[in-house]
Amino acid sequence: MPIFFVRLPELLEQLAIGKTTLYARIKQGTFPPPVKFGERVSAWPEHEVDTVVSAYMRSATKEDLQKLVAQLMIARHSGCTGTK
Repeated sequence: MPIFFVRLPELLEQLAIGKTTLYARIKQGTFPPPVKFGERVSAWPEHEVDTVVSAYMRSATKEDLQKLVAQLMIARHSGCTGTK
């Protein structure tokens, strides 16, 4: 199954937020960090973005978002592409 990625400009447009807000959410653990492909190239797995956006749409709490992002990071590092 192919994995699609979202680059920063497209992500900011999709989320309708600024770069500062995005990186604050990453620091808080409420949005996953990008995957680094090189010194100047990074992107977000589309399925992770979709999962977190769905949680935001459900008005998930900060704690729920942090748990979700932690699960996504575990899945990312174990080679899985989805969540439970």
